[in-house]
Amino acid sequence: MLVGVAAASLAVVASLGVVVWEAAGGRPYADLPGCRQLLSEDVVAGIPGADSPLAEGDYYSAEEAGYAEDGQIGYLACSVNDSYVFLLDVFVSLYEFEDGGETLADLREDMADAREDLEGDRAPEGMQGEVLDWRSVRAGDGGFAVLYRDGEYSDAVVATASFTSVNVAVMISLPVEDGGIGEGEALDLLEDMAGQVERSLSREAERA
Repeated sequence: MLVGVAAASLAVVASLGVVVWEAAGGRPYADLPGCRQLLSEDVVAGIPGADSPLAEGDYYSAEEAGYAEDGQIGYLACSVNDSYVFLLDVFVSLYEFEDGGETLADLREDMADAREDLEGDRAPEGMQGEVLDWRSVRAGDGGFAVLYRDGEYSDAVVATASFTSVNVAVMISLPVEDGGIGEGEALDLLEDMAGQVERSLSREAERA
């Protein structure tokens, strides 16, 4: 009887896990690809002003990094350069998916809070500076791109795109003007890049 109860309990937990995954957009990611897999030549070829862009970077586990957000397993930090000229950064965080959906719910809530701030003409928590413009992006769940003036360390204009997909959170950032990209192009570029990164992630990453 005890064995039967235990087996039934495991079946319920497993079925709940599937429901959580499906509600979050599909099977969770178990591992991330390398930077050159995620940001292949096809993905980075459209960056304005780049002749031979190349992605570089590494994956760091939470233990290697020495710190982690709640539920964070590790992260992939990539930069794209062209002859030592910095073009953009892509940061992908991998989060826990075997905790009953708590971490996934927190990710979605954080994105919803950030969007609410933007809709209220406020900078999202953690973003220092003045929001100049923003828009929704189709990538992931509730993604958006923001153009803002960094008021903490300089007056530089920066553009970022953020989205979540099941148990990963992605941020893409690039300098504006200094990087050869004007403010008018930045959000268009990020919207397109976010979609390409999401498709590449879905194709190249290992699923649970």
